[in-house]
Amino acid sequence: METAGLSRPLVMCLAALTAAAAPASTQTSLMVYGGLTEAEAVIAALEPPANSGTRTGLHAGAAVRMPLLGLIGLRLDGSYTEKGVSLTVAEGPVTANIDVRVPYVEFTPAVTCGTRFVYAFAGPWGAFRTGCEATLSIQTQTQTDDCDEAGLEIESLDFGYAVGAGAGIEIADNWSIGVEASVSRGLSDIDADSDGSDRNNAAQVRAFLSLPLG
Repeated sequence: METAGLSRPLVMCLAALTAAAAPASTQTSLMVYGGLTEAEAVIAALEPPANSGTRTGLHAGAAVRMPLLGLIGLRLDGSYTEKGVSLTVAEGPVTANIDVRVPYVEFTPAVTCGTRFVYAFAGPWGAFRTGCEATLSIQTQTQTDDCDEAGLEIESLDFGYAVGAGAGIEIADNWSIGVEASVSRGLSDIDADSDGSDRNNAAQVRAFLSLPLG
């Protein structure tokens, strides 16, 4: 009888704690973020003396995170991402550097797994190209042209998949800050003149602010 008497307050206490914690774990939130993208377009037909490398661009956007069931949730992202490639062509004593900057507007629906403060996510993305420019640098001379003028025919649409993870800390009631990292892989051919094997790959690192909705 004494054990039963002690267990009743314990059950009531656990129930109260669960009820109090429920709004925080089931609340829809808005995340705004900004960071950098390390991108490299994979060009299958590229041969020496040409070499490709990564280029660093801006990455910013917002996401709505919605809980579904337990640790599983849904995330809807809209972002601005600069992709492209850095090319180096060496011919004898002369080296030419070509920086191809391709900004996109991306939409990514993703499934999340974890808590508000430690989580992973994965999902497909679709992107629309908003511009494209190529900068040619030879010794002290630099020239920037639109990709079409430079003879680069980049497709307007792109799609692929992304996986990532994030961690944050609470700074106020249901407000949090943190960092995320993700890897993006393209699945469609980005060059209209290629044989179908040129892809956009990228890695992103960003800081975020998350606030409750509703």
